[in-house]
Amino acid sequence: MCSIVCPHGVFVLKEKKAEMIVDELTAAMAEVESLEDLASRLNLSVSEASDISFNSYSIPGAGIEPAVIATAANSPMNLLSDPITGTNGVYVISVNDIQEPDSTDIENIHTRLVSSFRVRANYEAFEALKKSANIVDSRTRFY
Repeated sequence: MCSIVCPHGVFVLKEKKAEMIVDELTAAMAEVESLEDLASRLNLSVSEASDISFNSYSIPGAGIEPAVIATAANSPMNLLSDPITGTNGVYVISVNDIQEPDSTDIENIHTRLVSSFRVRANYEAFEALKKSANIVDSRTRFY
């Protein structure tokens, strides 16, 4: 008798389970209008995550969920999202509040990006000059 560990089997099982949950959520969402109604219909709980932005790394209580963060950052207010298959589960979200960034935040981001692009432009220009000049560095042969 032989035991085999198949790591791909875990991913297939996870994908199939997520598909089943998505189907169940989609069917239940056709009959409800709010997240609370959906949760009570499926005997689930609603958790609130605050201060989620496109720059967020993780969601408190849910972990690292880039698909959920991207959906939350781009969703309109008070509208149920489609089921989102994340890293740690399947989620349905509804955005309750959108806060516009401060103008100082936008100015800081702009300043940082301009600085970064200036450094990169100098580097790229130097590399292009080296490449077009066909310079061969053979110092190692002499030192």
